[in-house]
Amino acid sequence: MSGKDLEKAPLLGKELEADLGEAPVGGHPGNDNFYMWLQLSLRGTVFAMLLATIVWVPAVQEMGFARFAPYIPLATCVFIFTLNPLFGQVVNNAHAGILGTFLACFNIFMMRGLFPDGVTTETSGASTVHIVGWLNYLIFNLLFLVTECRMGTRMFAMACHTGFMLAFLNPLDASFYSKNFKINPNGIAVSSFIGISMGSIAAIIAMCIPYPWGFASSAMKANATAATKDTARLFVAAVKYYSGEKATVLIEQQMAQTGLLRATLDGMGGAIGSTWDETFDIGTNGTIRALHANHLDMLNGIFDSLKSLIIAMSTEDFGPS
Repeated sequence: MSGKDLEKAPLLGKELEADLGEAPVGGHPGNDNFYMWLQLSLRGTVFAMLLATIVWVPAVQEMGFARFAPYIPLATCVFIFTLNPLFGQVVNNAHAGILGTFLACFNIFMMRGLFPDGVTTETSGASTVHIVGWLNYLIFNLLFLVTECRMGTRMFAMACHTGFMLAFLNPLDASFYSKNFKINPNGIAVSSFIGISMGSIAAIIAMCIPYPWGFASSAMKANATAATKDTARLFVAAVKYYSGEKATVLIEQQMAQTGLLRATLDGMGGAIGSTWDETFDIGTNGTIRALHANHLDMLNGIFDSLKSLIIAMSTEDFGPS
């Protein structure tokens, strides 16, 4: 080894060089997500049209779906909101919307049970129903703002709750609600819950038909492999650059590729988190997901060292120093 010129020695073994391949950092130029978004849009369009047939096609209504027709506009909006390229994220959005809506519906069910007609024209401003109504409205929203719940649950709960309680506090409101602790199938709260549930469940079905697609667990593993290889490629490229004799424009390429790697690392957490909604960490799945989370933390630490190296490279003049 003492007689060898280390700068002329190969940087990588043949096996490692073959494993890294020749793909550039960030993948080959072009939109790699084109077919993913195309398939998602096709699935979304088909299922949105299937939901619309409950309103548009009389034959579908005659099959027993007529009672769901009033809920379809809301269900379609929620369906589009719930769709996501990752199956786990779709499941997360779905049960976040259903849970948030249920909590708001349960709250108004209890309020209408205690005060069936809410605030009326005969109710004074200092009455019990007035005070309880405003306190309920403010405390419910405050709890969801200060607690660390999911954004989807918070959005659906506060949106539904606001509409329900404004109707409760409006003396001129004549909309239908469940009263006296008896459920009214045609009530506003029940209709909202059915519509949001239909849209959320339709989004999950759309990810499974004609075949299951877009699993976050697969994306998590693919992202981990790609980010690891890109990190190694950038370190190898840095060594090659430092082994040169003068500054070149390759440093600009290095800087740009480092930015691509940073974007990849920033997006990896979504797939790792969504994997929980697919497997619920049952069995070894929880261990695998935790290891991927640790792997991401390690890559972020390595990236900090890589970024420092790239910054030093950008100021290197290859002088006598």
